[in-house]
Amino acid sequence: MPDPTAQPKRCTLARKALFLCGCLCLLLSAWMAWAHTDSYHALDAPQGLTEAGIYLYLPARSSLQGILVLANGYNNTDGALCSAPNWRTFAQKHRLALVEIAFASPLDELSQGGHGYYYPQHGSGKLLLDALDEHVSTDLPIYLFGFSGGGHFVSRFQVWAPQRVAAWAAYAVGWWDEPQNAADCPPGAILCGDGDSRFDACRNAAQARQQQGQDILWQPIPDTDHKLTPEVIQAAQKFLEAQLEF
Repeated sequence: MPDPTAQPKRCTLARKALFLCGCLCLLLSAWMAWAHTDSYHALDAPQGLTEAGIYLYLPARSSLQGILVLANGYNNTDGALCSAPNWRTFAQKHRLALVEIAFASPLDELSQGGHGYYYPQHGSGKLLLDALDEHVSTDLPIYLFGFSGGGHFVSRFQVWAPQRVAAWAAYAVGWWDEPQNAADCPPGAILCGDGDSRFDACRNAAQARQQQGQDILWQPIPDTDHKLTPEVIQAAQKFLEAQLEF
C-alpha cells in the first residue's frame, strides 16, 4: 500500500527547484556586489570651489592595482566619463579604481592666478587626495586624464603631487604653466586636435617640457577640434597603458 505520509514527487521537485533558484539569486547578488561598485561622494568644497565631489567605480575591490582619475571639461560635474563603457572596460582590464572629479568654480577663480579647482595648491589637490585615501587607497599609484578644464587640473596636479602620480595625459588645454624640473615630474602626454585653437599652446607646452628633459609625449589628433572623441580616448589610453606599473 502507498505511504500516506509521503510527499508527492512533483511537490518535492518544486521545492528543490525553488531552493536552487534562491541559491543562484544569492550567488548572483554576491558576485555583482563584489564585481563592481558605483557611488558618488559629496565633499566639503574649499575656498574657490562652488561644488565638490567624486564619482567612483570599483571593478574589483579586492585586487586593485592603481587609481585612474578622470577630469572632464570646464565645471563639468555630471560623471559622464566615469560611466562611459570605454573607460570602464579599461579600468576592468587593468584593475583600476575609476574616479571622476566633480569640481566647479566661478569663472574668475579659474583664470591665471586664481584659486579655483584648476590650481590644486589652493585646496582642490588635497581635497582629491583625502577623498582617494578615504574611499579607495592611500598607497596605490595614480593615473590621470583630463580634457580641457580637466586638463588644467591634471597638468598641475602632477606637479603638485608627483610622488603619488605614475603618469598623466592632458588634452586640449588652453594655457600652461612654466615647465618644472624634469627629475620631479612623472611621464606625461599632451594631446590636442589640429583644428583646435588651443593647438599651438599645447604643442609649445610639450616642446618646452621635452627641452627640459621631461618624459613627455606630444600627440596631435588629426581632423579634430575642441571635442572629446573616441580617437582621443584611444590615444590617451594607449599612452597610459604603456605606463602602467604592473
